[in-house]
Amino acid sequence: MVEMGLALAMDDFGTGYSSIDLLSQWPFSVVKIDQGLIQRMITSEKSTTIVQASIRMVHQLGIKVVAEGIESGAVYDFLLNSGCTEAQGFWMGKPMEFSEFLTFLKVDQRWRG
Repeated sequence: MVEMGLALAMDDFGTGYSSIDLLSQWPFSVVKIDQGLIQRMITSEKSTTIVQASIRMVHQLGIKVVAEGIESGAVYDFLLNSGCTEAQGFWMGKPMEFSEFLTFLKVDQRWRG
């Protein structure tokens, strides 16, 4: 797959079938950390530890990390400081029509990091 220029992403890492074991078996290019874990970081020290350890582990495997479900600047800053290099969530932009998306792009929003 990689030789053909295709990227394989593991979605919802940390839940269901998206396991650590699968990371050793498939040539993933991207791991997307489940939004449930991201959102529970606010109230759960265990979730925070799991997210931070996942970011470090996935980077050590040479894989990009995307945090799903960013809903506040504080969570974004925390993840950025924890080494997460890519993020998605309503805080950054809500689903929108294509014409709205083009306008959104013209605003040239730049997030820290």
